[in-house]
Parts: sequence; structure tokens; C-alpha cells
Amino acid sequence: MRLQVPRDRLVSAISAVERAVSVRDTLPLLAGIRLRATTGQLQLNATDLELSLETTIPAQVEEPGDVVLEARLLSQVIRRFPPGEVQLSHAQDEGQVDLVCGSSHLSMRFQPGDDFPSLTAPEEPVKWSVKRKVFQEMIRRTIFAVSNDPSRPFLTGILVEAAADELRLVATDGNRLSLARHPWEEEESAPAQEMAVIVPARAMAELGRSPADEPAELISVEMDRRQSVFSWGGFCLTTRLVEGQFPLYRQAMPLNQRLSVVLPREPLLAAVERAALVSRTGPAFVVLQLESGLLRLTAQEADVGKVVEELAINYTDNPFQTAYQARFLSDVLKALTSENVVLGLDSALSPGTLRPEEDNSYLCVMMPVRTS
Repeated sequence: MRLQVPRDRLVSAISAVERAVSVRDTLPLLAGIRLRATTGQLQLNATDLELSLETTIPAQVEEPGDVVLEARLLSQVIRRFPPGEVQLSHAQDEGQVDLVCGSSHLSMRFQPGDDFPSLTAPEEPVKWSVKRKVFQEMIRRTIFAVSNDPSRPFLTGILVEAAADELRLVATDGNRLSLARHPWEEEESAPAQEMAVIVPARAMAELGRSPADEPAELISVEMDRRQSVFSWGGFCLTTRLVEGQFPLYRQAMPLNQRLSVVLPREPLLAAVERAALVSRTGPAFVVLQLESGLLRLTAQEADVGKVVEELAINYTDNPFQTAYQARFLSDVLKALTSENVVLGLDSALSPGTLRPEEDNSYLCVMMPVRTS
């Protein structure tokens, strides 16, 4: 193997894949990053056998090669190399790879790339594509509702439903539910058959991590019942899927709500976060009181104090009171970007909803708490 690649480009490529490196002391190869050089390009890959991240960058390749290098040392040293071109070379019989950049020189032991494990490709996959920017926004609007309870693994991922008419992402932890919908656009492609799978939250977080380079950039998806592959540009993410039956979420959707109140998003978020500060011994709860022209938020703890926040709103119905975990409110308000949100209510102990004003493609359902 002999090649040359700009240091900054190599650093970016390592950063793109190293989060898939295994942190467990299992198979030694899983602690490494595979570097595979072919004509005009360098492919980097890391996996822990649950998630695989792969990226390809242009490189001046004089001799092809395939090696696995220990990820931690490679990452730390390359980041500290001076700006310039990194020259990477190895002789098969020498058992080490040399990386040179300016006056800096690193020699590393390597393992053969042919032995590097990989996740198998989906069998007879269902294929579809969506704008990456849209998909990332859908992830951002749902991932906060994923459960971290290992005893209920089917709640630790996001349900991805690719239907003929639209794409749906759903997440729930049993106490709240977040649904994002997106009708297919002309440049996107709908699946030939409907598919519903649970993608682990970790994989979805990776997909939502970096912003799309171009608004119209598409992410292509291939999935079967065991694995999904997401690819765009020179990047590819492969993940095992979560087994189990996702809850019948449509049954949790309130059919009719007696009250619908428009609230300013940012002032409401700031008020909720201030009210939550009094909590010391457990989850913070916020009481919402609706009166004519006013929303009052109250939070208190006996040994700490009490916070009262008031917002002027356009409300003329009868007084109404309910309460939610502060985190339920703040998480969804942070995930939205609209100027106003619509709070849907029916009774004090029935589920409430939040959605952006003039946007029916998203809904968050929250279970209230009993305060007395």
C-alpha cells in the first residue's frame, strides 16, 4: 500500500467512522479502523457488529492495500499532525504501516483488512430515498422520545414506516409519543412495498448528526427485517435493527380534543426551563393553568421554593388546569422551530398534544401527571 491524502480530509474521514469502533474488549479487530486503498480513493470503515460506518475519500493511490489500524492511536496522532499531505505506506513483510506528514512520522502495527468483520447486506431489500435534510429534521423531532429502558428494547429505537404515500418516524417511551410525517416529493422515491422497522436510536443519532451539504441531497435506504443501510455521497451507515413489536401508536393518538391553544414557543420554553429549576429530588413537574387571556406555569418543591411564570395568550374559554413533566414540554419545544405551537387539551388527566402552528405533519402526545 502506498498513497497520499490531505491531513484535514483524513481527519474528517476518521471522525466520520470512529464512533462505530467497539469499546468492549472482544474481538481485537473491532478496536481498529479498516483502511482500504483502491484506484483513486481510500475507504475507511469501523464497526462493533451492531453499527457500521463507512466513508470514502479521494486519494492519490500508487499501490492498493487493505489494513486495519488501531483506532485510538491513529485518531489521536493524525489530529496532531501538521497541516499538509499525509503519506501512508507499508510493506507486507514488514508488519507495520508508516504515516508521514512533514517532519512527523508514525509507525503502527497493522492487521490484514481481509479479516475485518462486516455486517451483511440486506437480503431482497425494500428501497426508498428521501431528502437528507428532511430525514434529519424528522429524526430531530422524534429521537428525544426514545426510551432508554433495556427491559423494553422495542422502545429503544425509532419506528421507520416507509409507505406508498408518505414516510413516518415514531418514537415513544410509554409516557410520550412523537410522530413525524413526510409525503414523498418528486425527486424522492417511495418503496415498492410498505416496510416498517425499528432502527436503534444510536444509528438514528448518527444519521442526524451532521447537516446535509445540499438541501436536495438524497439519502438512499435499503432495508429488510434484520438490517438497514443508509447511504449518501461517500458515506454509508449499516445497522442491525431492533427486534420486537412496536406499540400500536395510532391507538394513542387523541381523536378529539376540546381545547386548542396557540402559544409562543420560545417564551414558553424559557418559562418551562425556569420553572424546572426548583426541582431537586426528582423529575420536575409544571402545572399549567389556563385563564382568560393568561397561561400560568407553576413549579414548587417544599424544601426549595416556588416558581410562577405567566404568559399572555389568546384564550377565552373556562379555566383549565393540568400538569406535565417539565422535560416532556422542553424536549419537544427545543425540537421545533416554529414561532408558535398549538397545545391540544381535553381533560386534566387525558393526553395533551403539541404541534407546530400551521403544520399537521408533526405531533407530540404527552401523558399528564396527577399533582394531588
